[in-house]
Amino acid sequence: MSQLLTKKQLQQEYVNYSNTQLLRLEEQNLFPRRLKPNGGGRNSKAFWVREQVEDWIQMQIEDSDDSHNDSL
Repeated sequence: MSQLLTKKQLQQEYVNYSNTQLLRLEEQNLFPRRLKPNGGGRNSKAFWVREQVEDWIQMQIEDSDDSHNDSL
């Protein structure tokens, strides 16, 4: 079963991005999209799927490694 992260957990444990930066990345499909239970409105609590965030971080590491290796 997937675990959900609150914004506070996301920022403390994974990426310390502002809400504005997270929204910008999500809109550009550059970061996993947040979930809002029950079709929540603008001010409802948002969550991210831990596995999606961890996969995204791993992809960032791999892309960085590939870029570094290309320059050697």
